[in-house]
Amino acid sequence: MARKIIVVTAAYGNDHVKSLGGQAAVLPFIADAGADGVEIRRELCSAEELNALPSLAATIERHGLLACYSAPQALFADNGELNPELPALLAEAQTLNALWLKLSLGHFLHNQQLDELREILRDSGMALVVENDQTDCGQLAPMQRF
Repeated sequence: MARKIIVVTAAYGNDHVKSLGGQAAVLPFIADAGADGVEIRRELCSAEELNALPSLAATIERHGLLACYSAPQALFADNGELNPELPALLAEAQTLNALWLKLSLGHFLHNQQLDELREILRDSGMALVVENDQTDCGQLAPMQRF
């Protein structure tokens, strides 16, 4: 499988993206640069943009780009339970026709939630990318346990 070049819209700067009118405005730059896809960042979406995800998906497709979706949320909540918003986030990713949803690991404490996670992912048909949290105090041990 050939590697794909995916450009994160936040690479253009959050304020700049917002001043252009949203993430759809940088899609021509990303496509013209020869990238294969775009990572849409949920935190850069206004409430209006979240309601217009089907339109954004169509714009991404018109530019010949693949979509990935990243949300600034943890897979596991502070109490170690699965994020209750996971199904809604997966649905947003599906609306974008995203290849995957990317979340930080969060507070993974035990394996008891993994069967439920598998079932949610199986039902959604969506791939999940899990990253370690990116704060200065991010720790590798929870990721290794996961």
